[in-house]
Amino acid sequence: MSKKPLLTIAIPTYNRSSCLARLLDSIIQQENYCHDELEVIVCDNASTDETARIAKSGLDKIRNST
Repeated sequence: MSKKPLLTIAIPTYNRSSCLARLLDSIIQQENYCHDELEVIVCDNASTDETARIAKSGLDKIRNST
């Protein structure tokens, strides 16, 4: 991101890959979604399911710095 985001969404999660996938899709589908003004932070507490993979795949959809 080149400028500070207008909004930061922080998502703490543990073994909730299906919920995380739906949540990220929901954020993107918002009518007023503007990726330049939005930052999404996913905080994964060492999940053993697909949570880490889902979070990484979300980077393709939501432009964040890593």
